[in-house]
Amino acid sequence: ADPSLAAQKESLWRITGGAAAAPLTSAIAIIFWQLGAVLSEELYYRGLLLHAFQRLALAATAPTLTANILALVVSTALFALAHADWAQADGTQYDNNDQREKRGAEWFLQTAPFGALFALLCLLTSDRILAPIITHLTLNVAWCLADLNDLRQAPRAQLASVFDDLRSSRQEQMQQQQQSSSSF
Repeated sequence: ADPSLAAQKESLWRITGGAAAAPLTSAIAIIFWQLGAVLSEELYYRGLLLHAFQRLALAATAPTLTANILALVVSTALFALAHADWAQADGTQYDNNDQREKRGAEWFLQTAPFGALFALLCLLTSDRILAPIITHLTLNVAWCLADLNDLRQAPRAQLASVFDDLRSSRQEQMQQQQQSSSSF
């Protein structure tokens, strides 16, 4: 299994209370968790970066349409790069760099269209970020609810094994990092 997906699903499982939590409680936890993530991303990528690149392009005497396209492309690429990096954010290691680069490229290609959609919504609504916030939140919550449903249907022993393996892998890596840093 992809270690980054295991890390995401472990976070989801932990935040929602796993199998013991009532569905409404889990949904509320997901909404608040994702609201924090979405607000920070939309304020940064659309509220700050999109507008900054738009202003830079306009200051360079680019026509408005060109400035908007450049801002959309650059902010989308940065959004996708940040999400491609999430594939390693849990601290696990891939067997080789080719695996890591391949997975990062897959994440980039999967998230870039959403970054472009959110940027386009912002531009089409006169630079207001409410539409991308609502769209981004709706998508994230829907995906989390679908993932949680899958997790709740999975055999508990299998989940425990995957999450224990993930924790063990993290602990091993932390020990290796501590050993390598103490050797300096």
